[in-house]
Amino acid sequence: AGVSVHCGRAACLAAWQGLPADAGEHVAQPEVPGVLLDEAGRKVTLRVFVLVAGVADPCAGGAHRAAWAHLRREFFCRTHSQPYDATDPDPRRHVLCNVGAFEGVDCELGSRWPHRERAWPSIQRMLRECLGPFLPE
Repeated sequence: AGVSVHCGRAACLAAWQGLPADAGEHVAQPEVPGVLLDEAGRKVTLRVFVLVAGVADPCAGGAHRAAWAHLRREFFCRTHSQPYDATDPDPRRHVLCNVGAFEGVDCELGSRWPHRERAWPSIQRMLRECLGPFLPE
């Protein structure tokens, strides 16, 4: 069905309540505060790949479980097509950043992104904090 952006809780609630009963499943997500912007003021989206694997011993009733999360060092760094403006509900400023689908969207490998070395430890820490509670110690 696509993506829509609504500025503020009241606008989001009104849009949500205005959906027809048979509209199917939808996801509502608040805008991330403190978005990452490039030098031109465009929102930057990082696509980082994580492989989560788990094993359990069925002969031991599921005991001896183990799980791992592997973070790929290469990632994609995409830049939105319009300068970011939190007050403008135009999806091109917020969520539409598919390369080839929208004019002006740029993409580069994370290894070529000039801020990678500074950002990588924070990316690792964030994923550790998000995934850690789900992984056995």
